[in-house]
Amino acid sequence: MCKQDLSSMKHHEAKVASVKLIRNLL
Repeated sequence: MCKQDLSSMKHHEAKVASVKLIRNLL
């Protein structure tokens, strides 16, 4: 696994987490 894939995966996880947070607030 290359560093780029790992960083993009972490970015995706952060995106999903933020979406969940926003949905919880609504």
